[in-house]
Parts: sequence; C-alpha cells; structure tokens
Amino acid sequence: MNLKLNQNYKSRKMVVFIALIILTVNLHGCQNSGKQSADKVVQPQETTRPGAGFSPGFHPDLAQYQTRLKEEPGNNGLILVFSDRLIQENYLTEAKSYLVKLLKQKPTTMEAAKARLFLGEIEFYKKTRSEKYEGIVEARPFTEDDFKDAISNYTESSRMLDKVKENQAEVQKARMKLAYHFYDCHALDSTLKEVRKVYNSLPDSPDAYNARILEIQVLLDNNDKALALSKLKRMEPVTGKLSSPQFFNFFYQLGYTYFRLGEYEKATPPLKKAVSLEPEVPGAYECKIYLALIQLKQGDVKGAVGNFRDINRMIKERLCNNAKDADGQGGVLFGMMLMALKDVPGNKASTESLSGKIQKEIDTAQNLFKAKDYSGASKHLDNAVYLLSNTAR
Repeated sequence: MNLKLNQNYKSRKMVVFIALIILTVNLHGCQNSGKQSADKVVQPQETTRPGAGFSPGFHPDLAQYQTRLKEEPGNNGLILVFSDRLIQENYLTEAKSYLVKLLKQKPTTMEAAKARLFLGEIEFYKKTRSEKYEGIVEARPFTEDDFKDAISNYTESSRMLDKVKENQAEVQKARMKLAYHFYDCHALDSTLKEVRKVYNSLPDSPDAYNARILEIQVLLDNNDKALALSKLKRMEPVTGKLSSPQFFNFFYQLGYTYFRLGEYEKATPPLKKAVSLEPEVPGAYECKIYLALIQLKQGDVKGAVGNFRDINRMIKERLCNNAKDADGQGGVLFGMMLMALKDVPGNKASTESLSGKIQKEIDTAQNLFKAKDYSGASKHLDNAVYLLSNTAR
C-alpha cells in the first residue's frame, strides 16, 4: 500500500505493529482469505455529540473548521472535508459523529458515498490503531475477516458511486481511494472490481495508471505472476511520457512493484522519479526507504546512509512537532525505517560486532518510541545510522 499505500496505516504502543501494518501490504503483500466482502451494511450509531470533548492540540485549523460548522451546520461539503482531516489526525470518534449527522441530512448520492468511505476508514483505523489488536499482528497477519465493518461501508460506498452519473473525475478519484482501502483490508476480489472500474472510466488519468499498478500487485498476491508481468511489460513504454506531480503515486508503486519482484535495477528509476516529482511529501521518504534498502543490497552503504539521514530528519520534524503523529505518517516512517535498519545484518560490509551495536540502538529506539520519548527514539536512530556509516569507510 501503500501502500498506498499512500494512505497508507498505525499504532502508538508498538513500533513492530506500526511497521507490519504498512509493510504487510507494502513489503510482503497481503494474503487473501478467499471470501467475498460482506454485503450487509453496518448502520453507524452516533457515539458522541459533535464537538464534545474535542481538543485540536497542534492543529488550530481543526478548531476553525468546527467554528465554521457551528455557523453552517448543513454544509455537507464542509462536514466531509472536516471529517477527513479529523480521521487523518486520529480523532475517529469526532469524525464518526459528524458523518452520522451528515447521513441524516438527506445528502446527495455522492456525499453519502464519501461519508460511507470515511466511515469505512474509521472502522479500519479502529482496528489497526487499537492497542488490543497489537497481539494479533504479532501472532498472525490480518485477514479480510478482521475488517468486516470497514469492508461493509466500502462496499456500500461503491454501490452508491455506481448511481452517480455526473462528474466522473470525482467518482474515479473516490473509487481509487476505495480500491486502496479494499486492498488494505485484504479484500482482493473487491479490489480488482474497483480498479477495473477506475481505469475503464477515464483510461488516461493519473488514477487509471494507479489502478493498473494496483491490479498488478493483486495479481502477484494471487500468485498470477505471468499475467502480472505481462501487464507490467505493457506499461513500460508509457512511463517516459508521464512527468506531472500527479503521477507521483504511480511511480512510487511502480518502483515498489519492481522492488517486490527483486528487480532492483528496474525499481530504482521510478522510485527516484517519484521523489523528484514530490520531494517533501511523506511518501517521498517512504520511497527513500526502499532506495536505501536497494543500496544496502547493492553494497552502496554511503548512499543508504544519506537516505536514512534524510528520512530521520522528516521523522524528527513530524514527531517532535506533533506527538499525535506517532499514530500517523511520522509513526509509519519510524516503523519502516526501523525494519529497514534491521536489514543491516545481511549487509556484507557489516561485521557481527557492529551489527550487534546497531541492533542495540534499534532496540533502544523502539523502547523509547513505546514510552513516547520521540526525541530520544530519533536520536538512537541517528546513532544506528552513524554506526552503519562506519561500514562505508
């Protein structure tokens, strides 16, 4: 996922859990339980009064949204934007309250579809950000059955989108988001249905290319490697023609797909292309993690160290400025970097003694992260990267 993998994914208490939620999709692919998505639509229940107990913390703009909604309580577009932001910042109960309210206000079909999509996200994050599920990730990977409530909302959102005839660009964007979410929930059959709707509607859009790459990843998950490679080969001639930042995610996922196949020479150019298109978005630093892993495998320790230092700079900025981001992209980057550094013992330039020292720094960083000492955790990541740099001398 990103993947979105983009989007995507994350726990507060256990760094291993953070990394596995993301990397179960991104590094290892997900396993399909073989069951269809649930057809039953879960009816959301209002759990708290909108605005009750809300503390925006480091995000004063969230309070501004809340003020505007007091003045415009029937503004469904504003409710959707605000709910999306609340979900991003992990205010799940608040977001759910606003969305339930929206569904009672006779929204348009498009508004209702988006509300259902966001309610699915909330159900997904309630599982993946919940401390009680940390043990599940250690014991076994998540399956489709773990996400029935999320999948039910996503399925209802997809049905609603089928009825929307106007503004197909907006519909396609929502469908692509659904496809990523189905994939995160390990609902591979639903993912394939959604991506094919995406690239059949507007075949030359950025999301159409994203959909084709996601389809290839699902085919790999389903062990249909021959068809996946055939589709991947057909895409190679067009990649040189895509240069807009809108294609960032396409190049990220293309690079990751080659990485997953072990074709590191082919993985490097699209990952670098993604970074060049959007150098400061969090996803660019995820690309740098894959580039660092490739560099380690190729013996370029100096290049890997440069990327790791860049990544840790972003981690410091995000976690030290906003502790709540431990459940968001900062925590994801931290977990991914932690797992990447654990790859160091396989690096031929690393001695057994040095690997042990690096592992000690990694363990300390993980424990400090669990204790919410994010500055200390980042410092020990720095120490691990410094030790790694010694192998390049």
